[in-house]
Amino acid sequence: MIGLVMGTFFNSISSFMQVLMDPNEYDKLQTKLYASFQNINDSVLVLAVPLAIYSIISLWRKRKVLEVLGLGAQTAKNLGVAVEMETKLTFMHVILLMTVSAALVGPMMFLGFVAANIAYRLFRTYCLNYLLPGASLLSFVMVVAGQFLAEEVFKLQTNLSILVELFGGIYFFWLLWKERGKL
Repeated sequence: MIGLVMGTFFNSISSFMQVLMDPNEYDKLQTKLYASFQNINDSVLVLAVPLAIYSIISLWRKRKVLEVLGLGAQTAKNLGVAVEMETKLTFMHVILLMTVSAALVGPMMFLGFVAANIAYRLFRTYCLNYLLPGASLLSFVMVVAGQFLAEEVFKLQTNLSILVELFGGIYFFWLLWKERGKL
């Protein structure tokens, strides 16, 4: 939720800047603010790939511990998991992966949320042996298919992140509406 609020805040600042700035300067700013696969920073790529691979391998090796953590903190503690340490390490890996992806192509709100929720619905399991690769593959397919559809089929001149935010936001509110009676 903090990310959504911050994204809305930065979009508001972007709209305000558009009013104040020269249109050419604003276009330069907009290419930096929105995620785009045409603007990948090659100098960051050399550092980002090894860090991402390290985090992915670490999370994959810890998938059984993460499944136990999914049972709840007290249950995990009773089963011998150092809950605080494992939670902090997991957050560090997630933060590292999010930082790498944001540094390479920019922020994409809702992509992880949508991919994870669709993976849960497709695989109907909480077993990370299936969910981690499934959600990763699903998000990859969503990005590639979305980029292809936006550029080649619909000939849109917009960044993929705007489409992901649009459909991700709709999906988010649909899930909230659907689950409203269960809370």
